[in-house]
Amino acid sequence: MESLASMPPLCSGPMRATMAAAILVACGALLVACGTNSAHEKQQARKPAQSVADAVAALQHDLSTQNYRHLCAEVFSTQARLQAGGAACPTILARESQGIRQPKIEITKLEVTEGGAVARVMTSAQGQARVPETIQLVRENGGYRVSALAAGSR
Repeated sequence: MESLASMPPLCSGPMRATMAAAILVACGALLVACGTNSAHEKQQARKPAQSVADAVAALQHDLSTQNYRHLCAEVFSTQARLQAGGAACPTILARESQGIRQPKIEITKLEVTEGGAVARVMTSAQGQARVPETIQLVRENGGYRVSALAAGSR
């Protein structure tokens, strides 16, 4: 059986740095309920948006405290956890996130649908330029879970 230390990283080069920066982000409270007219509609629209922001905040908290076990079990969707190594997810994330310091995220746009959400963000970390990223979230087990990270945003 191949040891984790000898396995190649999930991503390489700039995509690895981009993925790690996107994973290791702190959530900003820059959510705005767009497209609603009344105060009640804005409040109702904010509830799912706040739940998405809470999921991103949980992502940041677990990464900044290196609680990869909780991250894999509670913050990632089932699909994301499997893509990140399944049972080995905590170990792989620990290896992939080595060297990332002072991660930051700024949510620039949030789109919430019945089945999930897309957060368009700008990410950065110490020694790295700001990079546009997209974080996809799905509704799973009564909340929003991170399902995918992608470089770039529109």
